Amino acid sequence: MSEKRKLGRGAKTLLIGGLVIVIALLGWMLTPNRTPDDRTPALTSAPSVKAKKQTVQASGDTWAGLKAAGVPEPTDGDMDHAIPLKDGKAVKGAAAITLDESYGPRMAALKTLNALMDRNGDNEQWGLNVSATMGVDGAGASHPAGDAPRYWFAKRSFNPDSLCTNSGDIKGGAISTSDNCVDDVWNTSNEDPILTAPYFIDATFPVPSDLKIDDLTDPQDVVWTDYGVVYIPMNDGVWTFTEYCPASADGITAVDKSNHEVPVDSTGAYWPKNQGTFSFGTKERPCKTVEYTVAGQRPFWYTGK
Repeated sequence: MSEKRKLGRGAKTLLIGGLVIVIALLGWMLTPNRTPDDRTPALTSAPSVKAKKQTVQASGDTWAGLKAAGVPEPTDGDMDHAIPLKDGKAVKGAAAITLDESYGPRMAALKTLNALMDRNGDNEQWGLNVSATMGVDGAGASHPAGDAPRYWFAKRSFNPDSLCTNSGDIKGGAISTSDNCVDDVWNTSNEDPILTAPYFIDATFPVPSDLKIDDLTDPQDVVWTDYGVVYIPMNDGVWTFTEYCPASADGITAVDKSNHEVPVDSTGAYWPKNQGTFSFGTKERPCKTVEYTVAGQRPFWYTGK
């Protein structure tokens, strides 16, 4: 009889994370009362800098900040995807398409990082641009952004190998990085270094005061699907971006090719399906960054050690 092979640490982490996600997803699918009428979280803006004009001043280059930090510009893999619907149901065997515009967790995180790293314009406009990418959480509360000076951000740069040397910065987000690291070097040809997770395993998210569920349902089993987590490796560690997606919270289930919300049974409707998360954004209600933490800082919702 052949000797049984033991699972490595990375494989165990991935297996446990996968089981948690499957169990949580089943609970979410069976949870009642997730409809637009049942949930209307506060969506008012609460910027962390002077709220004069919340318009973003174009610097002449959409992704100037990412370029300055050496972060790859968004590609098709970063865009929002969706599956065609017919009579309100997903078309069997249909391939996902790339939507014309993207408002999901991954793109929201890249927009915040782009604004933080942009070296164009004066400091006041820089602050306004960063603020315009931020929003409130599901309970309507805002969270303070980092108060580091602009020159500090200008010294940060993209470093995929941080996923190997600073894997401890990834707080509870059902992701194993060890299988893609060789001698502390990230294999970028095998896996994108910008990682997306559906949630933190050890987390307690804010609960809207008007959430309607029965007394036997844990509110956390409902609200976690409205968030997305994006990890971006930088030269000082892995940065964590928590994104809140009000369209997911309000039970929106269909969009058109331009990512506008439409009735689920309308012609040309699609079911949003984003990479690595259950949450998604629309043109009417885009995902927004509610918190970003730098190089191992403790995310607000993380309750683990």
